[in-house]
Parts: sequence; C-alpha cells; structure tokens
Amino acid sequence: MTAEIKHTDGAKLSVRRGYDTSHLVVDETWEKQKSGDVEFPKSQAVAAQDAIAEGGRTYHGYNAGSYYLPNDPAEHERLDHQHRMVRLIQQGKLGLAPVKNPKNVIDVCTGTGIWAIEYATEHPDCTVLGSDLSAIQPREGVPNCTFIQHDVEKQDWDYGRQFDYAYFRYMVTCFDDMPAVLRKARDNLREGGYIEIFDTPIQALSLDGSIDGTALEEWGDVGRAAGKKLGRDMAKPRQYKRWLEEAGFVDVVETIIAAPVNEWCKDEHQKEVGRFMFHDFYALVGGLKKLVLAAGYTSDEADDFLRRIRKTLEDPKVHAYYEKYIVYGRKPRADEVPVKVPVAAEPEKQDTEVAVQSEKPSGFGAMILSSLVKCKESLRMTLRNRLGLDV
Repeated sequence: MTAEIKHTDGAKLSVRRGYDTSHLVVDETWEKQKSGDVEFPKSQAVAAQDAIAEGGRTYHGYNAGSYYLPNDPAEHERLDHQHRMVRLIQQGKLGLAPVKNPKNVIDVCTGTGIWAIEYATEHPDCTVLGSDLSAIQPREGVPNCTFIQHDVEKQDWDYGRQFDYAYFRYMVTCFDDMPAVLRKARDNLREGGYIEIFDTPIQALSLDGSIDGTALEEWGDVGRAAGKKLGRDMAKPRQYKRWLEEAGFVDVVETIIAAPVNEWCKDEHQKEVGRFMFHDFYALVGGLKKLVLAAGYTSDEADDFLRRIRKTLEDPKVHAYYEKYIVYGRKPRADEVPVKVPVAAEPEKQDTEVAVQSEKPSGFGAMILSSLVKCKESLRMTLRNRLGLDV
C-alpha cells in the first residue's frame, strides 16, 4: 500500500517509496494523552567528564561541535527508552540483518551503549565494541563488550580487527559526509560481513492531513533549514539504500515501517509503539533548541516553538507517524562481482520529502509548451538587443 500525504497547499502527494500503512487505523474512542512528562527508568550511563554546559544542558566536548543533541542524564534516559522503542518496532529484535555466528561487532555512535551491551549479552561468544564522541557508557558491564571514545568520521578506524557486523542507529543529525563513513565501515568489515542502519527522516507525516499547519509539520521545515546551515541532510535515510549499493555492498535490503506517534491507532501493538514514540519525541523536544537556533530563531522564539511542538504531540486530533528506515547490506566476497550502481550526476535535494510523478506532455499539450518556450526566448532576445538587459 502506498501512503498518501496531504500538504497545506491542498495537493495530495505520494511518498517516494511505497510502504504499508494499513495498520494506521484511527481509534475514534481514544482520548488525549494526559501529559508527555514521564519518569524514565534510570540509565546506567555516566556523566561525560569533558562535557560542555550550554543552556541548561551538556554537550560533547570531544571534537566539540560535531553533534547537536545533549549528552546529559536526561538524554541518557531518553536514549535507553528509545532503544526499548526500537526493539518494540522490530518485534523484539536488535537488528534485521541475517548475521550468523558473529565474532566481532561494532556499534557506531553507541550512545549509552545499551545496544552494544544487550547484543554482547545475547551473543556471549562475540566481542562487541561501542564507539562514540561521548564517554558516557557504563564503566562496568559484560566482559565481551568494550567502549572507545572516537570520531568515526574524522579519525581513522584503527581498531586492530575487522568486523562481522557494523550497526548504526539514528544517524540523521550526524556526519558531514555519510557516504564516506559508510565506505569506512565497508573497509573495516570482513568479506561477507553486514552493515545495518536504523534511522528516520525528521519530517512527520499523516494520512489524513491532521498535521497540516501544526508546529509538528513546521518542525520538518525548521529541521531541514537547520540541516542546510550545518551541512547535514535531515532526509538522508531515503538515500541509504543507494549509498550502500554505490559503496559496493550487495544484497541490500530496505524496509520502511510507519510508526505512529501517540496511541491513536486501533491495533494494540501500534498503541504501544505510539506510546513509546510519543514519550521519546516529547523528551527529545527538550534537546532540540540548538538545531532550532541554527535555523535562525531567537532563544525566546525557539522556546515558544518547542512548546508548541509538545502541545501538538498531545493533541488527540493529530494522527502523526514517522517513517523508520531499516537498511542493511553485505560486503561481497572476493570471488563475487558486485552489481555496479550508476552514481547520480547530482545528489537529491536534502529537503525533498515527497516526489510527484510527472509525465512529459504530448499531442496538443506539447505544441502549447513548444510555443511558450519560443515566446519566452523571443522576449529574452528583444530585451537584450533593444534595452541592453541581460536576462
């Protein structure tokens, strides 16, 4: 089923790729969420010793300025909650790639380290390494899981081993050159090893147009504007499949899951997913101020905008959802010849969330278009020759 999105200009546009939305059926009996403020379970993560305090939050000090979300205890708890949310979306799984008998695994941008710790626990014969800009991971954990403070984009991967599995999650605000990072991962995978990415574009969607004109829809525009100024493509999860293929990976699989925000779905599993999504996003909003400021807002304007986002999230009439992209691929063996994927002449615009199918005009329409083009060219030449205007 191809999802349909209504936009404020009244047009009904098809999402770039079709995916199932049949589970997004509105429960008309559902009442509004009382509050987004909840107390998450305490995280085992620790405070970063090199953290930089700013605006009541703390941020990474190692290679400062590379990442724009906080690294304080409130964010630790949100990230652990988010991890449980992702497992719920994936039916309890830590990943979807068909990795068999892994010996060495890397969790890139590991955050609190919860994914790495759980993967190591479930695979006791495997060694797991978690890498991050912030050294916030637990000092004591499982014996086959270790952590390193490292900038995977700006520094070489001198880990002294090749990996069977490289895992990435929520990279949309990370990295100036994501394809280069993916190539680094490829070079550090053994033949037959897998790479997997779980991510989401920042634009919320709705099937019924209920986000139109809301602060939640505005956040998509604001986030993309901030991304342009910071050199980050906030819609890049849509590119992962192509980038992996261009990097030489084979058997690349892309799965897109439509995950509701809040408990407005009839289906009980989707209600639970929506509840986790709601509390994750509600908490995330508190850490978005740096991005909103980067888009050109004043501090007061940013605070007001973030309050409006939270109010929108609590509105029972808003039936928002997010696309969750899960993309994985395999590094080919030496005796395999990967399929060559032509590199696009120009990258897709980073703020393109939807695409409209169009066809070249034919028949009478083509004649009209040809006449208009000729008239435009004639007018341009007249202005240039008679008035000296260069148009």
